[in-house]
Amino acid sequence: MSNEIKIGIVDDELLIAEKTRTFLLNAGYAVCEPVPSYAEALIMIDEEKPDILILDINLNDKKDGIDLAEKVKERSNIPLIFLTAYGDKNTVDRAKKVRPNAYLIKPFNKEELLAAVEIAITGFIDTVKEAGISKLPEPRDFLFIKDGYRYVKLKFMEVVYIESRENYVVINTLTNESHIIRSTFTDFLGQLPSSDFFRCHRSFAVRLSSIVNLEPTELVAAGFRVPISATYRADLLKVLGIRE
Repeated sequence: MSNEIKIGIVDDELLIAEKTRTFLLNAGYAVCEPVPSYAEALIMIDEEKPDILILDINLNDKKDGIDLAEKVKERSNIPLIFLTAYGDKNTVDRAKKVRPNAYLIKPFNKEELLAAVEIAITGFIDTVKEAGISKLPEPRDFLFIKDGYRYVKLKFMEVVYIESRENYVVINTLTNESHIIRSTFTDFLGQLPSSDFFRCHRSFAVRLSSIVNLEPTELVAAGFRVPISATYRADLLKVLGIRE
């Protein structure tokens, strides 16, 4: 499965929409086909399910990008970036009411666009950390994580186990790919659904559904051997419905 972040673009200016799309594709993001109107945007969101939306405020339509943002906020917690040629106080004040994750003024360059995307992702991550993922309006099955120089989408179902290494967390996946992120172990575990993940050791946590074998001091999860400490073993057995 792809871990590319998918971005939706809503802009009635075709040249600018294509410019935005090209910048994002070249930066390694997946991009939905841009759409120019409120109605087409709702269809695109339902069918393509983008992770982030870039919305032009002025859509030359009865309903503009702010109206669209209000509708989107009713249905999901997707990060939003406003893209507009209008920076007047009234527009900004109206836009602020829907709490966009970033605001970009036309004309813009590639660096400004990518910075806005990073700000939007960071804002979403901070919201998750503050509220707890289960408390958000639409619980998601993934997180955005920064791996090296870019953000990637980490799907919970692809994670096998997580390991703490001082100020870093190593995330090991079904594809044998590892992601190393700067975070405390406790902080990162707090962003994961507690019903899916279990801390089995001071420095390890495992996705419960990946466990295939349980031994006295370790478990086997999707081919990986993960240690179990005596402190957590009894609770793990209880969660798994095992009686010794």
